[in-house]
This record gives sequence, structure tokens and C-alpha cells, in this order.
Amino acid sequence: MGTAPACTLRRIRPMQGSMQSIPRIFGLVAGSIAMLFPFLGQADTVLSESASAEQIYQHFRQQHPSQVEACFPELDLVDGPRPLAWGAEGEGPGWLRAVIAVDASGSMAGQAGGEVKMQAATDAVTRFVQSLPGKAEIGLVVFGHKGSNDESGKAVSCAGVETLLPVGPDAAGAVTQALDAVQPTGWTPLATAIKAAGEALAPEAEEGEQVVFIVSDGEETCGGDPVAAARVLHDSGTRAIVNVIGFDLPAEDRAKLTEVAEVGGGVYLDAASGDEVMKALQRHSAWIQTRFDHNVEAVRAQTTNSTSSFVVKSNAQKCVADIQNSEYSLVSEWIHDLRQRGFSSEAFMGFREMVISDHGQNREMLEAYRAKLDATSDEANRAIKETIVPPGTRAPETGD
Repeated sequence: MGTAPACTLRRIRPMQGSMQSIPRIFGLVAGSIAMLFPFLGQADTVLSESASAEQIYQHFRQQHPSQVEACFPELDLVDGPRPLAWGAEGEGPGWLRAVIAVDASGSMAGQAGGEVKMQAATDAVTRFVQSLPGKAEIGLVVFGHKGSNDESGKAVSCAGVETLLPVGPDAAGAVTQALDAVQPTGWTPLATAIKAAGEALAPEAEEGEQVVFIVSDGEETCGGDPVAAARVLHDSGTRAIVNVIGFDLPAEDRAKLTEVAEVGGGVYLDAASGDEVMKALQRHSAWIQTRFDHNVEAVRAQTTNSTSSFVVKSNAQKCVADIQNSEYSLVSEWIHDLRQRGFSSEAFMGFREMVISDHGQNREMLEAYRAKLDATSDEANRAIKETIVPPGTRAPETGD
């Protein structure tokens, strides 16, 4: 919480001893003088015309104590959200449309977790799509299912990226039917598949509205650059988030596919079985919404703190200015009447300089207070910023 700066006005010393005695000849008119100049009177005494600048100043402050410290209240700040953790599995999607890109290269004919990887991936994708609300728009891209996995079939296979389903709602049945007809056979044109996925999405969208889910058991083998393709897709008008699920992926291939996800604004997850592919798809889906909501809350908290600091600083500046303007007016009235009563110009001008000195200290206090608010607000917002999860940040570990 912000606090007022450790600075105070010049100490106001109480008057010592009694006022100089007023000659008896003026005793009868003292009450009348006090009535005519109430600001000069205190209890049953009035200032003597021989009063010093310090005595006039003290008398002024006794009647008009400085209220400037009330201009510097504590600053109320919000803490923002706690550091982000994974959303629950199976939560509804935060995106509007998605393309699932499934690897059908020759290696997907192998086994993982006691099942053929291609069939396991098909079942996982089918279950995932079936778990989504019908309004969720889904498209399907398959790659590596053409040609063969030897050199003679490489060119055909690397060019064999196919959009089996355009993006649209109620896709569960069509996804199952399309994937059941795919046989794993060829190479892995991952970069071309990412490009095709982007072309199936809307050309313009907001962050988080469109997503690509890549399910693959290996890195690029057709000479393309999937990292560059993911970066271009994410930075384009589609603003698509590219997530990667490494299905039974060799350890040496993980770094490259992790980079694909990171530059694509998404995350990479490992999956060792069809069930894990299904869970990974659900987690990716939930993570997008969780991260988006969290970041919105964090930015809102930062904005609230910055706005609060600005308002409090502005109010403090106005408060100090109002007090000083009021005191300038009072001092002018005092000087006018002191001159009329015959006080020396040295005394009342010295009194004026003392009040002006107070005002200088007020401004110093104001600047120290404003600087303290800035530092306090900045510190709070830096802590909030650390909780923001930027695109490309890997998901936190879940411990399972």
C-alpha cells in the first residue's frame, strides 16, 4: 500500500510567554480592534504593532493551520490475479474455430501404448471433437498420407497435404469418417501443413479466436521450415495459436516441435498414447481460454492501478494548489490590514516570506508524494506483469 512521504511542514513553534502589554490608553479600544480585525485577535489579546515576522506568522498559523498533509492519502492498489495454472481438463473451448492437422506419415503406422498410432490419433481426435459444443467450428488437415516413405515417393508425399474438411460447425461425424479413410504412408511436410491450416482459417481474427492443433510423431522431413511457418501464421491477420502434441515423439525431435509451438503462440505437450493425445487436445483447448482470461484480468488490474495513481496524484496536486491559493488570499488580506494598522513592512513582508516558504515545502512534499505513488504503482504492476503468460510460453508443469 502507498503511504505519504516521510516529509513534514516546517515545525510550527507555539508562542513563548505573554504578548507585550498594550498600553492602558489603548485598553478601551482593544475590543473594537479585535472586532474590526478578528484574524489579529486570539482570546483576549491582539498583536502588538511591534510584533515580529515570526510572531505574526505563528499567529497566522494558529488561526489557519496548514491542512496540506490531508492532501496525501494512501494509495489503494489491486494485486491482480495469482500466477496462472492449467485450467481443468474438458472445459469448453475459448476459441471460435480450429484446424486439427494430423500427421499420417509412415511412422504413424507404428505402435504406441499397445495401439497403432494412426488409429489412436484418429480415435483421440474424434473423441475430442465429439466433446465440443456443436457450434465450435472445426476443420481437418492431413499430411504425409500420399506417396510413400522411400525416396521414390518423397516428392508426392511432401506435396500431399490435404484439407479434408473445411472449417465449420457440427464436424464430429465428418472428422471420424475422413480420418478412417486415411492410411499412414509417407514423409512429414509439417511446414506445408501449417500453411494449409492457416489458409483454412478466417484471414482476420482476434487473438485466441482461432487455433491450430498439430498431432505428429516426428519433425519436418520434407525440407520445409515449420518454425517459420508457425511464426508467419501467428503473426498474420489470422492470429492463430499453434499448439503441438508430440505423439510418442523421440526426445531428439522435441526441441524443434516445442519451438514450433512457442513461436506460434501456443504450447507443446507430449503424449504417449491415444488417451494422452485426447487429454492433450482438451488441455490445449482449456489453456487457451484460461490464459486469455487470466491475461485480461492482469491487464485490467494494471490499468486500475495506473488510473488510481493518476487520479490520486491529480487530486493531491489540486488539493495543494487550492490550499496555497486560499492562503495567498488570506496573506494578502493580512498584509493589507497590518499595513493599515502601522505594522512595519519588514515584519509583514517577513511573515509573507514564511508562508511562501511553507508553500515551497508543500510543493516538495507533493513531488515526493507523487514520486512515491509512481514507484508504488510501478512495483505493483511489475508484480502483476510477471503473472502474464505471453504467447509462446510453455505451459506450467502439472506433475502428472
